[in-house]
Amino acid sequence: MGQIDFDGSNSTVKADIIRGQSGTTVKLGGLLDTDGNYIQTEKGGDIASASPLIIDTDGSYFDVTGTTGFSAMTIAADRQFTLQFDGVLGMTHHATNLDLPGEANITTAAGDVAIFQSTGSNTVQCISYTRADGTPIVSSAHTPEGTAILSTGEGGGSKFLREDGDGTSSWQTPSAHTPEGTAVLSTGEAGGTKFLREDGDNSCSWQAAPVTSVSGSTGVVADGDIDHDSLANFTSNEHFTQANITATGTVASGTWSSTISSATLGATLSCADVTIERPEFKDYGETLTTANTSTTYTIDLTNGNVFELTLTGNCTYTFSNPPGSGIGGSFTLIQKQDGSGSRTVSWPASVDWAGGSGPTISSGANDVDVFTFVTTDAGTTWYGFTAGQDFS
Repeated sequence: MGQIDFDGSNSTVKADIIRGQSGTTVKLGGLLDTDGNYIQTEKGGDIASASPLIIDTDGSYFDVTGTTGFSAMTIAADRQFTLQFDGVLGMTHHATNLDLPGEANITTAAGDVAIFQSTGSNTVQCISYTRADGTPIVSSAHTPEGTAILSTGEGGGSKFLREDGDGTSSWQTPSAHTPEGTAVLSTGEAGGTKFLREDGDNSCSWQAAPVTSVSGSTGVVADGDIDHDSLANFTSNEHFTQANITATGTVASGTWSSTISSATLGATLSCADVTIERPEFKDYGETLTTANTSTTYTIDLTNGNVFELTLTGNCTYTFSNPPGSGIGGSFTLIQKQDGSGSRTVSWPASVDWAGGSGPTISSGANDVDVFTFVTTDAGTTWYGFTAGQDFS
């Protein structure tokens, strides 16, 4: 056994260590001593990102430009090389073609450096990856800061980690409030009971407890404390009186099926054809619809119950959208002749007038007649009444 010595100016090779040659390949049988010098590796030309990524042979260190992702490389066997990435691209893990740390895909960033070894033709393993910002490519098995929170057996849907106000926390369902799980210390969370919520972005935050139950005859729920989405959680034996709820917030949608001692509406109250029982109305009005008839006009009860119509042609009426059968419905028609007068009307066949024939309408210019119509069978029959005629 011997060695190859480099003296910095003249190099001598002791032939006893050379086992043989194959083409230009020299095989060594001993240590290679550079005698204080170094073995130089070359930086090759930049490689444009592509799929697969083609590794050139003009060096062993390359800059990769572009943003095209890849999951394989084109390279001969038994090469070790270094890549520096100049931009963001995706490397997709493959068990043989591109074996990445942690068997996970990697999204590069400008300045990231990786070392690869080709263990076979087009078979590459990443043996080192260093991010430009210094963060590890594979997270530690331990939580870097804070305390890990383990929860076992927490079935049955979403739960909240509640800060119980006594320095401990417990897992809770939103309505049952049954403590279970492992206590977690929380400091500085004043203002009563709170829940630790998983926010869906790999972070958590303490949240005020949702109001899902109001029971008893005393106590006040402050403005804004009730979310209308939670009203479905109220049980049948819970009630709402002015003593229970003193709030001025808005219930944006949903159904309120309880006793209200007083309320001020800020918008239309839609009862969806349900019964309003034993009301006492005061200072009320009815919706008035005004229009010119032309030669046809549909009196649609969804638009109101009082219609003031000016005849601007010989008109044929249609009545639509009465209440359902078994429910009484009515409307008042204030009918006016226009400035020309002598306009005629044709009533729906469903109108039943006293004596079997309709009234003779006033025909003078600007004359006014008033009629009332009532139905109890969803408009199959409308009873017509003349309230007054020839107003001017």
